[in-house]
Amino acid sequence: MAANYNINLDQGGTFVFHFQYFGSTGAAVDLSGYTGQMQIRRSPLTDKQIVKVLNAGISYSGPSGVTTAGTGGFSMNSSVTGSVLTGGVRVEVDAVTTSYIPYGKNFYDVELVKGATVDRVLQGRIDCDREVTR
Repeated sequence: MAANYNINLDQGGTFVFHFQYFGSTGAAVDLSGYTGQMQIRRSPLTDKQIVKVLNAGISYSGPSGVTTAGTGGFSMNSSVTGSVLTGGVRVEVDAVTTSYIPYGKNFYDVELVKGATVDRVLQGRIDCDREVTR
């Protein structure tokens, strides 16, 4: 079962998020060979309205299907500063990419993937504060 964690972020600001993944024994999981994926939606109840899709890189999928590349993505076995930390997951999203996240309530989940195995590890709400400077 995915853990719940709500996030606050500033629209148009660089965003770095970090968590550590532990297995059922309580030990940090070595995430070598894993990738991460994250979707942000306006509502968890609809298959439409995908706001963001993050994986190795970052892409934006809006209502018109427009896609723009960004910088950032997932770093596995990483601390918040980028140094090595077993089980650490660092998610970074650049300012241009966060400017496309609609202000207000959004919803997300994070999955860790290795081969055909997908572990949904984190979910919650993203409250995005509106950017004034454009």
